[in-house]
Amino acid sequence: MEAVEAGRSPVNAGEELDADARRVEGLQLAIRTRDGVPADAVDADVVAELDGFVERRDDRVVLTRRGRLLANEVAIRLG
Repeated sequence: MEAVEAGRSPVNAGEELDADARRVEGLQLAIRTRDGVPADAVDADVVAELDGFVERRDDRVVLTRRGRLLANEVAIRLG
């Protein structure tokens, strides 16, 4: 608050992500949503490895109920 009141930026640090890191972060966030991620954005071997935790619905890959309970672990494996 002092920085803002003094007219300075309150930002203390930042992070620059390359294109691949942005893609992975996007997948990891999107898989947690109801719509999941586009099926073509995830390697078929990864989907097979995560059987029971994700499922394919039309052209999307979404978390199963079991997958939602372990969403962090599933998200990590998508990358």
